[in-house]
Amino acid sequence: MQSTAGNARSRADAAPGRVGAWQVIRGAIDQAFSQKKWDDFLSMHAWFENNKTFFRDQVERFRSTERLAVATYGVTQDDAMTSDFTEKSTPWLLNSLFCPYTVQPGKDGPPRRNRTWINQSVRCRTPD
Repeated sequence: MQSTAGNARSRADAAPGRVGAWQVIRGAIDQAFSQKKWDDFLSMHAWFENNKTFFRDQVERFRSTERLAVATYGVTQDDAMTSDFTEKSTPWLLNSLFCPYTVQPGKDGPPRRNRTWINQSVRCRTPD
């Protein structure tokens, strides 16, 4: 478990306004973050917080058409999303359910994930 100082440092490293989001992402690509640090980074940004139900909302929109048979989604981060990542890169890697390029493996070995999207994905598997 990290110390309080370590947690404060993690928050400061990813704080909006201190460095560009692309720089934090580049840092996570270069040296993967802990799951907590990645979760904290995502939750600190207004765009991500304001769109945290996007996945669920889109599934509901598709289902409401009653015409959708199959939909696909970028399940995991890949080389194309992470190689040569700069301030001009489109941050597609933020949309992935699984995050092997930006999150360290857990002690018990679960897949590294974007917890916001993965939780919605699990809830969306079966319509209400």
